[in-house]
Amino acid sequence: MQKLPFVKYHGAGNDFVFLDKRHLPSEPSPELAIWLCHRNFGIGADGLLILSYEPSGTPRMTIINSDGSKAEMCGNGIRCFASELVQKHNAPKSITIVTDAGEKPCRVSDSNGRWTVAVEMGPIWDEGGKALLSRAIAPETIEVAGRLLQFYPASTGNPHAVLFGRFSRAEMEKLGPALTAHPRFPFQTNVEFVNPRNRNELDVTVHERGAGFTLACGTGSLASVAVAIATGACDPDQTVLVHLPGGDLKFNVVPDFSASLMEGPAERVFEGTINLPEELAR
Repeated sequence: MQKLPFVKYHGAGNDFVFLDKRHLPSEPSPELAIWLCHRNFGIGADGLLILSYEPSGTPRMTIINSDGSKAEMCGNGIRCFASELVQKHNAPKSITIVTDAGEKPCRVSDSNGRWTVAVEMGPIWDEGGKALLSRAIAPETIEVAGRLLQFYPASTGNPHAVLFGRFSRAEMEKLGPALTAHPRFPFQTNVEFVNPRNRNELDVTVHERGAGFTLACGTGSLASVAVAIATGACDPDQTVLVHLPGGDLKFNVVPDFSASLMEGPAERVFEGTINLPEELAR
């Protein structure tokens, strides 16, 4: 039986299994992700982070969600990924990582064993990804689970639907999955429930496409901050603090939405090996 080395990470509670592609018997499959991420029969995680290298030697991060689907980008995931490369793969503390949403420069810091990572997340786009987000953004009305909702679409390399207001947990658990899978979004979407706490301070809960409700979401938090800036609830070029169920993240977005910075923790939880079932070891 083949033993697969892995590392378990979390970034503000959003947890991942880090794998080196060189240790896999074949191309990573949806079935492998579903099995490893299962919280009863596997390691348990919101997704897999898979390390490979470009011909240039630049590291690439591939993300597979816990349901087996692929994600273009993951803000909490890339912090964990960068931290592992620095801690165990002799990478410099300033490192660029290739993702399906483009190259992301990262800066890794260690303060008495507490690792944090700042990531240049790049532009925030409109839904189609062809134009930068604009202060002229207008909400769209949609019927979800028998209720009319207003949301703002945005892209941070992956799709988001941002809703403002006070939602109970029961409401979010009903509306999040329904909006994620709504026919309005043929490839599904991530959903952010945003409640401004103070100026430049937001409470955010995210229903992630492919993973469900998670304790934190970096790209979803960035989309929330960007839309809050576009609608006047937060200020550009200022640190915006986002409170998530699993912890806090900090963001800074330039006025024209062409660049952004995210900073937050990356915690190495444990490492080990797991025996691959025969059907996944082929």
